[in-house]
Amino acid sequence: MRRLIVLSLFLVSRPIFAESFYPVVGPIPIRNQNPLYLQSLDLRPERPVVLPSGSYEVEMAAPYSNIFERRTSTTSGYQLALDMELLRNSFLFHYGFLDQFEVGLELPFLHFDGGFLDSFVQGFHNAFGFPNGGREDFPNDSFDYTIRKNGTTVYQVKEQGYGLSDLVLDFKYQLLEEQKKIPALATAFYLKLPTGDRSLGLGSGNTDLGFQLSAEKSYDRFHGMVNLGYFLIGGNDLLVEINNSNLFAWMAGLEVSLIRDIWSGMIQLSGSSSLFHGTGFPELDDPVLNLTIGFSGKIGDQQQWTIAFQEDPVADDAAIDFTAWFQWCTKWGGPKKIRGLLLGKAL
Repeated sequence: MRRLIVLSLFLVSRPIFAESFYPVVGPIPIRNQNPLYLQSLDLRPERPVVLPSGSYEVEMAAPYSNIFERRTSTTSGYQLALDMELLRNSFLFHYGFLDQFEVGLELPFLHFDGGFLDSFVQGFHNAFGFPNGGREDFPNDSFDYTIRKNGTTVYQVKEQGYGLSDLVLDFKYQLLEEQKKIPALATAFYLKLPTGDRSLGLGSGNTDLGFQLSAEKSYDRFHGMVNLGYFLIGGNDLLVEINNSNLFAWMAGLEVSLIRDIWSGMIQLSGSSSLFHGTGFPELDDPVLNLTIGFSGKIGDQQQWTIAFQEDPVADDAAIDFTAWFQWCTKWGGPKKIRGLLLGKAL
């Protein structure tokens, strides 16, 4: 009888405590890496949870992208040239307080030049019979970041060594904690400040505001995630004729815990409405769709890493060709632990 009672309690409790048995490490917080979209707020996938009160988190992300878009519209007269490789190195700082709140700051830096991956990408396309999109008509590893209309340059950016982009402040509130039949739910507000130099392509020169809703539900080793975002875009004054004033974005993802507390696999679909209109080519006017596949894991209780790759499943839209993503995140306890560390005490 005692064995029957123990077995019954195990079978009932396992689904309830599945989330703690297989903790969530995703989603992959990667946004659209199109350099024109990086000047504005966009959805950054997040979990609907906040840090414990008094604890801190520091995150470093380094997505590296290969971009080739060269298009001309005979109807609108616009010409687009995005031919480069781009690194967006960002540092994020978050702090949890009052049990349900979290504040954060993102400090991004941009670097773009001709790069070195063009021959590799063309070889990959040729090996699998994929179209090159006209890459073969231009020299490998060249750089061009230009928008023209009827032959006149409207917007042009030169190669950028490494420069500060626009700062982003965020404020998150956890509405619900996950329960047996209830998903975790949180809302977040974002403010983008125009700290990047617009003439260098590092920012838009205007302020953006954003609202984001995130939800998550787990069962055993499977974790489903959804994000929805709406953003009011200040726009770039040099592109005011084609800029849209708002952006709706979304993300749906699935995480599978492969090895408990150590390793997870993730797949995400994300997209948004278009940030531009009236150019006459889908590479700017059409909605965005991205596919992201990656792995994430933990080292101890405080360190987390993520490696991912993002592709555009639709060839003709504002998503870029290829992005390789690396992220490192570290967490530590509240003020008492920090003071103890400074005083040389054991944590």
